Amino acid sequence: MSAVLDVRPEPETRLVLLGVDVDDLRPAGRAALRDRVAYLPADGGLLSNLNAWENIVLPIGYHHPERLRGVSATVSELLRRLGADPHALLAKLPERMSPFEKKLTGYVRIALENPDLVLDEERQGGLDSAERAAAARFPAVYLERCPEGTFVQLEVARDP
Repeated sequence: MSAVLDVRPEPETRLVLLGVDVDDLRPAGRAALRDRVAYLPADGGLLSNLNAWENIVLPIGYHHPERLRGVSATVSELLRRLGADPHALLAKLPERMSPFEKKLTGYVRIALENPDLVLDEERQGGLDSAERAAAARFPAVYLERCPEGTFVQLEVARDP
């Protein structure tokens, strides 16, 4: 995320993200723009000492505690729609999660924030065909929640 917002374009170029010229932003404007963008790392970006539930609700509880009402039902519904059993996943620590469960937990965490832009780092390794199919539904589920949003799948460069 900071790689995008902290980039300094060449003198004759500009970086415009979500209609905002990044180079002209003051610190408060950068923070506001960061709130509109979510980055989903391939490994889910989870805190190792928190279970799935805590990883999901920590950011929204910290930044937008007013949104916590009803979040349990939303989390369960998102997990079910993406093929996971909420009761089996939510108590797990990341060390006990499969690669897909980590990615799914990270996805649900950012989906709750309703960002305008999601940058999703590709995760293919370690996923079976059913998990790849479930991960392929992330963009559609996001766009149902945020119809005006943009979901970008970032592909990792592979050695030839």
